[in-house]
Amino acid sequence: MKRFHGIQAKILFRVIIMTIALVIITLSYSTYSFRSYVQQTANKDIQAAAQDIISEVKMLQNLALEQAQALSFKKEILEGIQKNDRDVLFKICGDYQSGRKADSFTICDAAGTIVLRSRDRAKFGDSQADLDTVKAAMSGKAAVQYSTTKGIPLSIRAAAPVFDADNKVAGIVASNFRLDVPEWCEHLKKRYHVENTTFVGKMRVMTTLVKDDGQLAIGTELADPNVIKTIFEEKKDYPGESKVLGRQMKVYYYPIVEKGETIAILFAGLPIDEANQLVTKNFYENLLIAAVVMVVFVFMLIINSRAIVNPIRQIAVAAKELADGKLDIELDVRTGDETQMLAEDFINMAATLKAKVNVAKQIAGGDLTIWVPLSSEEDERGGWHYLGQKSV
Repeated sequence: MKRFHGIQAKILFRVIIMTIALVIITLSYSTYSFRSYVQQTANKDIQAAAQDIISEVKMLQNLALEQAQALSFKKEILEGIQKNDRDVLFKICGDYQSGRKADSFTICDAAGTIVLRSRDRAKFGDSQADLDTVKAAMSGKAAVQYSTTKGIPLSIRAAAPVFDADNKVAGIVASNFRLDVPEWCEHLKKRYHVENTTFVGKMRVMTTLVKDDGQLAIGTELADPNVIKTIFEEKKDYPGESKVLGRQMKVYYYPIVEKGETIAILFAGLPIDEANQLVTKNFYENLLIAAVVMVVFVFMLIINSRAIVNPIRQIAVAAKELADGKLDIELDVRTGDETQMLAEDFINMAATLKAKVNVAKQIAGGDLTIWVPLSSEEDERGGWHYLGQKSV
């Protein structure tokens, strides 16, 4: 009997094939489920981070307005403007305390001419009367909006009027939170764990993204046509997935709209190549575990299949010996199951045949008085009983 066609080979082949198929199905499903989980988690993370950033920007708008108004109410500010005393004004701005203080303050006279820049005392005398927030303050109203100027590409700017004793506008206090500086982008990345960018128009004026040469991608432009259409034509947020500077990312683009036009964009992005690497790593780890389990499983299967097949092989060998005429059959099968029952019945069958062969030999030798042993009721209805009766 060829080994390949044996029972053990058939058992091993079929069970191993089914097990491999089951492992492939399980591994594929687990990888798909894990990938879906990673994708869903990335979607939730970028959405949450983007909404937190948007909320923070709106908070800065409120803070800018509050701080401009708080300073405008100080009588020392009015006196400093009336006396054109930049030292006093600088000290007041410097001493102002807040949990999150504006990046800079600007003090103007009633005509919108700058008296003091808190970040650059040497630069004054130019006019900001063309700025919408300053115009509103000159008319007696506090205002806040996003501002884009030549020197400051993007900021949150608030302005509040300073009233004199006659309730006339004597000057203006403006506060400024910049969204185009490294500190802003680094703060967002550290706090929300996402890449971020400040766009003015389609150009990156500040970002945490780097190019292939390792330099910050400042000065590069937004290229995705779908994002451009959504942001500039539809003026809607763009959440989704997009390729950014050659990297696939989960993204969120938030348009900053003033006077019905998108003037700037705030971007948050989460690279998914790292997530894909995590999925791939998980796949290979599971594959390694599956391979080790398969080896152990096959080893145990071989051992257990031998326990089943070896007794059957003994019976098969004994059957061949019986077919060849050997009636002295010995089998040592102690499995405690149907296989042992089969072996015992086979031994009994061989013993019965041997006994009846001996009877036949004696009859053939002329002994017609021999008693023919009966093995069962079935045997009693057989030809051996008839032969015995005839012999008598």
